[in-house]
Formats: sequence, structure tokens, C-alpha cells
Amino acid sequence: LLHIGINTGPVVTGGLGIGTAKSYSVTGDTVNTAQRLQSLAAPGEVLVGELTHRLTRHAFSYESLGDV
Repeated sequence: LLHIGINTGPVVTGGLGIGTAKSYSVTGDTVNTAQRLQSLAAPGEVLVGELTHRLTRHAFSYESLGDV
């Protein structure tokens, strides 16, 4: 099962590498927090950051886990 972490905020994007080794990447605190949430999520669970919660609480039902 999937473990999902979602966070909302600014990121840095761009291509890294040269030639055929070039790849697209997204980095920053927002991405790092999403990864940490994902690593804390149980199988089949979705954890979201505070801003994501505030922006989507009208559309989804959430259960508070307190500070993680």
C-alpha cells in the first residue's frame, strides 16, 4: 500500500546535469516536509501539512494527529 505525504508551499525547480544525464528536479523545505510526512504515514494513510489542510479542509475530512 501507498504511504502519502502532501505539503503546500514554495519550491525550487529546474534541470540538473548535462546532456543525456540531465533530469528535472524539485527541491526545498516544502518538498522535504512532504517527504517526512510520507515517511511517517502508515500504509494506506495520507498525511498533509498545515497549509494543505487549511486550503482543503472544506473539501476533505481530516483527523488531527497533533504535532508530528
